Amino acid sequence: MPTISVRSIPMPAVPSIPSLPVLPSIAESRQRARSAIERLDHEGRAALERVTHAIDEVVAVGRNQVDAGRHAVRREIERRLRALGLVTRDDLVALEQRMARRATAATRKSAAASKAPAKRVAS
Repeated sequence: MPTISVRSIPMPAVPSIPSLPVLPSIAESRQRARSAIERLDHEGRAALERVTHAIDEVVAVGRNQVDAGRHAVRREIERRLRALGLVTRDDLVALEQRMARRATAATRKSAAASKAPAKRVAS
């Protein structure tokens, strides 16, 4: 009988066992979570600053437009009042200032006249 060597018998291929992923340690997981939270917090703050800046710009533009509209309306009203010959608030203020200056000047004249000696009347 012929002898059979073990080496001559074909052996079936052994399937390879897939390697399991190495699970991170708890400390690594915590560090990754902290890093993610810090990144999200930073991104959130940056986004909040951008939105706040954009809102401030929109509000400022709105205020400027409202002021420009008010100014245009006031100019037009003043123009129409002058065309009609009506008195404006500025006209009244100017009149009051002129009257106050004249009253002050009149008071000074009367004070100066009362301090001057009386003239003798020739008889």
